[in-house]
Order: sequence, then structure tokens, then C-alpha cells
Amino acid sequence: MIILIRDAVGAKKMGKEVIDNTGTQTSFERITNKQGVNKIVNISKDIWTDYFIPIFGKDKVEFMLANLFSAKTISENINKYKHQYYLIKHDDKDVGYLGLNVRTKDLLITSLYLCPKHRGLSIGREAIQLAQKIAKQNRHKVIRVRVNKENLEAVIATHRLGFIKTREVCRNIGGSYVMNDIEMELPTD
Repeated sequence: MIILIRDAVGAKKMGKEVIDNTGTQTSFERITNKQGVNKIVNISKDIWTDYFIPIFGKDKVEFMLANLFSAKTISENINKYKHQYYLIKHDDKDVGYLGLNVRTKDLLITSLYLCPKHRGLSIGREAIQLAQKIAKQNRHKVIRVRVNKENLEAVIATHRLGFIKTREVCRNIGGSYVMNDIEMELPTD
């Protein structure tokens, strides 16, 4: 599948960059403004409260939404740390988002979340293809991602996409909470 970057009708005026996957019903809109950040925050709330409370518990999910997926944190990631966020649309409906940290030596996928009913439609695969394209543009040899060990569905899906486990990581995320992750990588060539 070829991923094309193009200006959508009216998008140039609004400062949007839209990635369109020709021949599919999925598109990726790069988030650059407060309105886009708010869309990411709202979809985060929907996905995290729906899917992750049974895995992590309500208190941890509420902490993460307030501290890691807040408008303030996402805006800071974009403006200060130069992370890239893409709103994922399917049939013109917001169905998830992708977060990328284009680092010096590699590209780290910081977020890839889809609404439960839009999983299994190859949308995640298309998001990974976008990440691969960006990694190659930056001459990176590898893409990294951290997947929580308790999120078995995501661990299996990430492995199916060709990612290989490199190590286990336990990260303190604040508020006496930790994330027990599996770090995985995918060569870009």
C-alpha cells in the first residue's frame, strides 16, 4: 500500500497535513493545533475507559488520562519535544491516534490506540506503514514500541506486524504507578 501525503480541501488554510491511504477508507491527520489535541484527548478518554479499565483498573486509568494523555501533556509533547500525533480516521470517523517520537537514532511509537470496534481492519498495520515511511525519511534503521505486558491483544498484534521483543522495561509513571512493558523493534528495511 502506498501512503501519500497531500493537502485536503481546506486543510492548507487550517494548517493540517493529511495522510491519505489511497484505495482504503483510512486517513491520518497530523495534529498541529489545540482543536486537534482536544480530539486526541477525547478519543483517549473513550478508548482508555472502554478498553483499559479491566486491564489496569479505574484509578490507574484516571491517573494516566489526567497526567499522560491530557491536553497540556500532549501539547507539550508536540511543541517542546517535537512529537508527532496523527488522528486516525476511518470512513471519516475518528477511530484512534498514533503518536511518534522521531529521535536521533530511531523512531519510537509512543501511542497507537484504536477504538475496539475498529480493530482487526488492518488500520494498525496502516499506522505502522506510516511510521515506517517517516522512519525511512529520517534514515532510521529501526522503529521501537513499548507494549504493556498485560495487554495481550496488543502484544500479539505487534508481534504479527513483525516486531521482535528486545527487552522488558518497568517504568515509573508517577502517582505510585508503574508500566510493565515489552520493548519491541522493527527494522525499517
